[in-house]
Amino acid sequence: MARRGGDYLDGGIMAVPEAVGTTDAVLAYSGPRPLYDAHESTLASLGTGLHLGDDPGLSATHEMATLVLMWGMLDGFLNGAAILGTAGVSATAYLPLAQTAIDTVAGWLPGYARQADHGTYPADDGTIDTHLAAMAHVVEESESLGVNAELPKLVKALAERAAAAGHGAGGYAALVEQFRKP
Repeated sequence: MARRGGDYLDGGIMAVPEAVGTTDAVLAYSGPRPLYDAHESTLASLGTGLHLGDDPGLSATHEMATLVLMWGMLDGFLNGAAILGTAGVSATAYLPLAQTAIDTVAGWLPGYARQADHGTYPADDGTIDTHLAAMAHVVEESESLGVNAELPKLVKALAERAAAAGHGAGGYAALVEQFRKP
């Protein structure tokens, strides 16, 4: 594009279709900042814009990362709802505790981000070994309740690999090393 004298701005919609056109929609853009600035007022009609950098591929990469985050939260909630459903507890009744747990975990993200960026993983909220004991319990209970245990088994397998790599006494953020491997 640049060789032909053009500029390219890429964008990713980080919202459900109904939100597009409102300030609730976040649209992530990447490409030359001057190009984004020149069209920012027009792009604002689609939602709240966020410029991520000059590399046009950054918006697509951010979109993939955000989808993984979304599915992780949703799958965790739905798996928890299935477990509670075996005790006759509705997903709606679980919602207040689930939202509190999500808020708590969201509060850990700044520290986890720093740890992932620096490659150091202090056990601020428990060691991987401690998490592994709880994960084993979730897998066992899920199986005994007749609930699909694939998600907790996957999470446990990732933590086991992190522990085997020498991070068992470290913090949970060390799992980023497992995600960095193909």
